[in-house]
Amino acid sequence: MLQFTKHPMRLSSLNVRRELAGKNPADGRTASDLKLVVKGGNDLLDKLSPHLRGSFYMADTDAQGVLLPQALTKRIHPLLAQEALAYDLKCAGYQAVIDHAGNEDSAIVLDGCQINEFRLNLEEGGTVAITCRVQFHPDVGQLDPLADKLQQEVVVTMTPPKVPVKAETREPDLVDAAAEGATA
Repeated sequence: MLQFTKHPMRLSSLNVRRELAGKNPADGRTASDLKLVVKGGNDLLDKLSPHLRGSFYMADTDAQGVLLPQALTKRIHPLLAQEALAYDLKCAGYQAVIDHAGNEDSAIVLDGCQINEFRLNLEEGGTVAITCRVQFHPDVGQLDPLADKLQQEVVVTMTPPKVPVKAETREPDLVDAAAEGATA
């Protein structure tokens, strides 16, 4: 499951729009989306799926031709276009926290986010850049600090929704119920 904890990312764009709920514009609400770019080793692909890294990278050899199995750094498909590959993952109900002013009290907390439109840039040597869109409904005062951080590196935490844990219930065993009825 997609999750980042205090991870540096570049805030590349911020889009603000009016989301209409019916024919009357007054019935709408403000919606926004931002694009985040995270760059690092190809182990970032594991956050999207445990099979992606092995699908695009294989072990390389050193200068003497000795296989280096611990590092998947050689692209399996070198003829694949260098453009970003679309990855159609859609994540709903996430919380995105963007550090602001270096303390938790001033962090920008975006609840109920949809994270989608993933783009993968796969480079030789094992470097990967992942771009994603974070859609949200901003609270009052959240857009200005986000706009101030455009084209800058920000520290982001993305947390998946908490899935409610259902209490385990056990159906009464018919044999146990029959035995209890016979002894009563």
